[in-house]
Amino acid sequence: MNPQPGAMVGLPPLITRVAYPTMVLTPDHNQQPATSNQQPATSNQQPQSTMKEILGAVSVVAALVGLTWAGAYHGAIFRSVFAPKYEQIRRDTYVQSESHVRGTILDLQKRQIEYLKEKDPATKEALASIIRQTASEVPTQLLPIQLQSFLSEIQP
Repeated sequence: MNPQPGAMVGLPPLITRVAYPTMVLTPDHNQQPATSNQQPATSNQQPQSTMKEILGAVSVVAALVGLTWAGAYHGAIFRSVFAPKYEQIRRDTYVQSESHVRGTILDLQKRQIEYLKEKDPATKEALASIIRQTASEVPTQLLPIQLQSFLSEIQP
């Protein structure tokens, strides 16, 4: 069996030949496939579909901008309501942490030594004020006994 010219070997006979439509040039110089029941293109058909595409794209962009704005607005409201509470909880947790308490006790002990070494009464009063302020951040029962007695001595 000899294959027909242009036919591909091994394919069923229905697909062996492909008919390509011929193109005709219309008066508005657009190439259109030549068919027997073709209607001439009107000037309203193409701009209308282009207008729909443009409006669809603008709608999508407007929706994205609106969603972005709504998300930012929601975030601003969320932060304004909950940020102070969150910050207070974070600070309370830090103040109650063991590392903060130990650091404050070490700082108080260093300032106690400075206070005891100081000769000038004005400087001593300034150091006493700083020590009292720093000591107010830590519960008294967590302070060592010698520091508690020192704080009671410098109370006004």
